[in-house]
Amino acid sequence: PPPPQTQPLRQQSAGYSRYAYDDFSEEESDREMDRTSVSSKGGASTLENVDEWKWKLHMLLRNDNEQEIMSREKKDRRDFDQLAQLADRMGLHSRQYSRIIVFSKVPLPNYRSDLDDKRPQREVSIPSGLQREVDALLADYLARKRTDSGNFPNAAFSRSSSTDSFATDESFYEQQDNQTSTNVVMERIQRRKSLQLRNQQAAWQESNDGQSMMEFRRSLPAQKERQSLLEAISQNQV
Repeated sequence: PPPPQTQPLRQQSAGYSRYAYDDFSEEESDREMDRTSVSSKGGASTLENVDEWKWKLHMLLRNDNEQEIMSREKKDRRDFDQLAQLADRMGLHSRQYSRIIVFSKVPLPNYRSDLDDKRPQREVSIPSGLQREVDALLADYLARKRTDSGNFPNAAFSRSSSTDSFATDESFYEQQDNQTSTNVVMERIQRRKSLQLRNQQAAWQESNDGQSMMEFRRSLPAQKERQSLLEAISQNQV
């Protein structure tokens, strides 16, 4: 037969188990009450936040000088869905960029570099001499482009070989020292423009209008004395 003390031990163990279960149930009940309390407080906080933003968005609509309003606060990101619905009802646009929410009078893009915290922060710079040279090359290119689209495209095309050779002789498009003087660059631009003007003048002289004008000039009395005048000047040069 079992020892006589076994039954009291079982009863005592059962009593401890009941007490532990009761304590566990009370703890779970307290946690449920805490969660309910926090949830109710959070809901009230959301309502207050939405009311506050309703006033802010009304002020944005009334202000003609402002186009958008943004926030970095955590509570606004938490309530963004409710705030976005509010903005949509008021005819505004909204979007969340990482930790920033934006409300705007105009549609918002999917990405904005000014609101990207992970974008590269390093500023890239080039030497001032190289910057001036690039600007000069760009200005020269635009000048050539305007000239090529002028009134004498065929003549300009026929002289493209001489223009290219000039550019090669001058090494205009070769990489140069970063410390190249601005005056040297501008001088090359002037020489290039002079060549373009000579080509344009020659093209005009070969056109019908140019031939008519040259024929008229040769018929003038002063034109007949031109050669003798040039010879006299060359003979009397110091």
